[in-house]
Amino acid sequence: MDNINRSGGIDVDALIHALIDALTRPEVIALLAINLSPLKVLSRPQVIALLGFSKTTFDRLEAKGLGPPKIKLADRRIGYVAADFQAWLDARREKRAA
Repeated sequence: MDNINRSGGIDVDALIHALIDALTRPEVIALLAINLSPLKVLSRPQVIALLGFSKTTFDRLEAKGLGPPKIKLADRRIGYVAADFQAWLDARREKRAA
């Protein structure tokens, strides 16, 4: 293995350089940009998991009109734009700080 030095230990410098080389490849950068895009649409289960809420708690929040903004994607499908979800979280954080 390339990242093992002569004494049998891990060559940390070589490992770091290999990691940097892998992460700076154009196809990896493009993939990371897509995954971190503010236009990415999150599913309801993803939002619930990110919040750490139960489905029941999330349903109660939405019933009171206090949930994150959602968009209708199809007749039986909704989503949450990542940027809108982040703004909703930031607003809740600001309310708690005030």
